[in-house]
Amino acid sequence: MTNDTFKRFHTAYWKIVHSLDISRLRAWEEHKLSLPLLRILFYVRSHPMCTANQITKVLGLTPPTVSELVEKLVQRGFICRGEDPNDRRVTPLTLSESAVVLTGEISRENTAYLQNIAGEIGPDIESVTAKLELVAAAIASIAVELEQKPQESS
Repeated sequence: MTNDTFKRFHTAYWKIVHSLDISRLRAWEEHKLSLPLLRILFYVRSHPMCTANQITKVLGLTPPTVSELVEKLVQRGFICRGEDPNDRRVTPLTLSESAVVLTGEISRENTAYLQNIAGEIGPDIESVTAKLELVAAAIASIAVELEQKPQESS
């Protein structure tokens, strides 16, 4: 890869990242929800009755961080803690009604935004999607490599 090609890739990548953050940033500002809080809300939305331990593993956050963030969402009335009658140590999490409404609104806004982008791309959408899938696979592959690397001690 030439240096010019890498520069073009770098510029395009960051333009995409910043542009796609518009709806998340709007939600962040309107509802005072940080990206980690939004990630937890959307994880619980798609995995009702999940636990903080599951969130820790999937989102790559530390247990204390997840506990603190879940507590913030509980205090704000977005997450409800349940009980597992078979194991009192397990605390399943679900969205409150207001969080269901909020995540639904954000999801609809994101979908409309992406549909507008797809419409702008037009007939090239198939080839663009194939390239995006290639980028997503490369990112996932590198993420796995990073997870398998031993952490350097300080």
